[in-house]
Amino acid sequence: MSNEIDTWDRLDRFIDSKIQIALKSLGEDVVEVMREKVEKHVYLDNNSVYKRTGHFADSVMATDLKRLGYTHTLSVEHDTEFLSLYNDPDSFIYGSNYYKTNDISEWLPEILAENKSGDFFGINKAWHSRKNYFEETWNEIEQGNWIEDRFVKAFGII
Repeated sequence: MSNEIDTWDRLDRFIDSKIQIALKSLGEDVVEVMREKVEKHVYLDNNSVYKRTGHFADSVMATDLKRLGYTHTLSVEHDTEFLSLYNDPDSFIYGSNYYKTNDISEWLPEILAENKSGDFFGINKAWHSRKNYFEETWNEIEQGNWIEDRFVKAFGII
């Protein structure tokens, strides 16, 4: 097969492969940084009330890269099914037997990021404050020109 790009199909495949390289690289780096931000913001209070499992940080994962037409999508998000594997309402891990549902795994990212716990975790505790790990991750990406840098590297421009 020739390295020449002599058809629209070859051009499309070439560009697609470079976009995939850039987005996968970006996704891996965002996962790493978001996990660090979870450690900083969510696990900031190393109290003796709760044993830190690390599951919430470990649940940060990049989705599979998808392409629909000329649109490529890759998300970094919490795998709440992963968190559900460790749900233990008797020990108050991702749930409670005293709440309307005993597994809050699917809502945990929103609860922590948006401070929506209410009195679920007690009153006026360290975990009642909004955890800014998501915003801090996004700000680091934007300020560091990560997206542009990954595409420049993937296409071999510099």
